[in-house]
Amino acid sequence: MGPAVHGEPSTAGSLTDVASDTTAITAMDATRDRDPDGGGLQPSPPSVRATGTSKGGTTAVTLFGEVDKDGGAPITARGFVVRLECLHDACPGPVPEPTLPVIGGPGVQQVVVGGSATGPFSATLSGLSAGAAYSFRAYAENSLGLSYSSTVTFRQISTDARLAALHLSTGSLVPAFASDTLAYTAGLPYGTSTVTVTPNASRLSATLALRVADGAFTTISSNAATGSIALSPGATALDIRVTAEDGVTERVYRVTVTRRAPPTVTTPTSGSITTTGVTLGGTVTADGAA
Repeated sequence: MGPAVHGEPSTAGSLTDVASDTTAITAMDATRDRDPDGGGLQPSPPSVRATGTSKGGTTAVTLFGEVDKDGGAPITARGFVVRLECLHDACPGPVPEPTLPVIGGPGVQQVVVGGSATGPFSATLSGLSAGAAYSFRAYAENSLGLSYSSTVTFRQISTDARLAALHLSTGSLVPAFASDTLAYTAGLPYGTSTVTVTPNASRLSATLALRVADGAFTTISSNAATGSIALSPGATALDIRVTAEDGVTERVYRVTVTRRAPPTVTTPTSGSITTTGVTLGGTVTADGAA
């Protein structure tokens, strides 16, 4: 079952993702042609264009189109054809090149909008998948033929707040990184006094922030190393907060980095002192966890 649909004529709306090319793409131009015998204008298929979208949260969108000219014959049908291009897990980057949706085409939902007039019209779809990419075309038909607009693509607002990867400049995460695992540890030698973190968000639209030792969060970039983070001996908590495109969904990944302490030597001793040598001794009371 496809998304729920409500269509109605429209004369106004908040438009986004407006197509730069909105001319009809039928073989015949949608204006009326001159009669070659000089008898005036001949009817032709209508001229229609897709004018944009207005997103209603993560799972709804309003599509906008306009019949510019009726071609000299009454409009008998108008609406939209919509196709799911990919779900968010399959295309986290730019929207892929769309397949031209047509009425009756594979995976295409036809959205019929009532009315027979020229001018703007719209339809609201609900039940879409958050973060998914879609394509659509407006269409209009009269007794002379069916015309489509050019294709418009859009992506629904994402709720994906996951990391795809997380790396330290030195040391290894325990356990190995997985998007759904939020807590990690890493042990570093005493000689390592700084570390950087490179997080990679699953979605380009997500925003990232870093917090060190329960301080304040500061914005960082995806797929780029942070600045050097100073480490004192002992444990330092590093929190990476991922905020999805919807501005609400969040995840916080925590890496507890432990910089090992230097070994501790006490109770120095000396003995068997001669004119040419001495025996020295001591006790290691802590190995610095290494």
